[in-house]
Amino acid sequence: MAQSCKAATDFNLAPTAEDEQEVWGAARPGARQQRCYDDAVAVNVTPAEVEEWVGAVKAVGVSRVVSMLSDSELATYEQPLPAALAAAFPQGYVNVDAKAPGAAAEIMAALRAARAAGDRVLVHCWGGGGRTGLVQAAWLCAERGFSPEAAAEAVTAYGAARGCSRRVDVAALRDFVAAAGKA
Repeated sequence: MAQSCKAATDFNLAPTAEDEQEVWGAARPGARQQRCYDDAVAVNVTPAEVEEWVGAVKAVGVSRVVSMLSDSELATYEQPLPAALAAAFPQGYVNVDAKAPGAAAEIMAALRAARAAGDRVLVHCWGGGGRTGLVQAAWLCAERGFSPEAAAEAVTAYGAARGCSRRVDVAALRDFVAAAGKA
């Protein structure tokens, strides 16, 4: 079965789970409905598209952002995305290549800092499914005591109920949680 690259919910934007509203997930700025990589739409994301995404994210109460884009993904923006998001989210913005050494610990530390400050935080990757779902599930494991299997099920089921696509590979989740220091 072919994967749909269209999200039913703008920006694939949703909280982690019904009882977890502190950490939200989404696709990248500029991906209102397109989630999968497509050369035709992957370049020249405009500042107006970034502003539209910022408005949607702020509308749900998000004040901090953890971006998980690689250098090649960041190169698809007309203007530097990190500078735009740092200005839009002065309470906290970080970009961490999720596949880089130390990324799991850095991402989880940013989520914990948001929680400690009482701020709602959003994690996003290219399409808001794979890396985003993985981090949302890791949050449930590390902070709510979920097993990896239960966390994966909670994130994917809640996302689906909200019209969002989330994917969580349980083996990758175990590795991420261990790398973050919460085995």
